[in-house]
Amino acid sequence: MAKRKLPPPGTWLAEFRESAGLAPPPRTLSNAASRLVDLLDEFLYSLRCGWEIPPGFPRDRFVPTVYGKRDLVAPIVQYLIDLGFTGDARRLDEATRRFYAHRDWKLMTPRPGDDNGWKEFQQRYVNPLMHLAGCLQGVICEVRQLIIDMGSKGQNPKRLKRRRRQTDPKPLTPKQAEAVEAYAEFNGDIPKAAKRCGISPKAMRDRLTGAWKKIGERPVQNAMRAKTQRLPSDKRGQSVVFSNDETEYSDD
Repeated sequence: MAKRKLPPPGTWLAEFRESAGLAPPPRTLSNAASRLVDLLDEFLYSLRCGWEIPPGFPRDRFVPTVYGKRDLVAPIVQYLIDLGFTGDARRLDEATRRFYAHRDWKLMTPRPGDDNGWKEFQQRYVNPLMHLAGCLQGVICEVRQLIIDMGSKGQNPKRLKRRRRQTDPKPLTPKQAEAVEAYAEFNGDIPKAAKRCGISPKAMRDRLTGAWKKIGERPVQNAMRAKTQRLPSDKRGQSVVFSNDETEYSDD
């Protein structure tokens, strides 16, 4: 498969990357990943247009005309999903929805001489819009850098994403950590551990099972196996139970 050629010097995309300090996508990226970086850069460029205040124009009367190419959102999200970045696709989609929901808010522009109205307009519309646009641009840059870093190492984004999900342990929730601590304190006695946490034994097992899936151990299964372990028996097949002060036994 032929590698995609980088935009030649002098094109608007190459000029934007140079002015914004964005590294071009490496040639080791796949065609799909390279196309995704191009779309992210184009979307980022559209979000940075419309914020320039004309010389001599009062800042407190400025209304940004940022538009952002909304038609780029769907293909960007689909590319991310196809490459295995489902979580990043969801994060980008949510940030985009919040930005456009506020940008499309129909708020009346105050009259030229209404100072209080313009002050409220800046607080309710312009400032939140700048914040949301900055958050969206931050998400775009993070996703872009993630794809470029993976491509620079010559690794498959899908494979790395799957490997990262399999190897990186997830932190325990406070309730799961409390359950594991109580389980260890009572040496695997689930009813006592559940009583200490103020929950039912079934809820205790559920918390321990969730903790096991994150830390790779089986506290519940080990506890059940210890309770159902067979007792030692003598030559006649009868169970033998030791008292605390006994260390050996003999047949009668």
